[in-house]
Amino acid sequence: MRSVINTVYNVQQQLFPSRKMWLVLGDMRELGDWTEREHRLLASYVSGVADRVFLVGEYMNAHLVDELQKFGYDMNRVVVCIDALDA
Repeated sequence: MRSVINTVYNVQQQLFPSRKMWLVLGDMRELGDWTEREHRLLASYVSGVADRVFLVGEYMNAHLVDELQKFGYDMNRVVVCIDALDA
């Protein structure tokens, strides 16, 4: 996911440099024992590129939200959804 975020950010900066970057991220459940770690590691990437973040799923909400707060990300720019229906 980090690679995708970096790629999208770079393309966005080249094609639409004045536009804001919004990310919609959902749980990565397929990671097994790495799930919590990988969700937490996204915070450094997200906080560096996203103007607004929409998080969907229990892992995003439990782990990425916590890390974004530690990075000092403006939590007023985060929308938290429990599941896709809530989004």
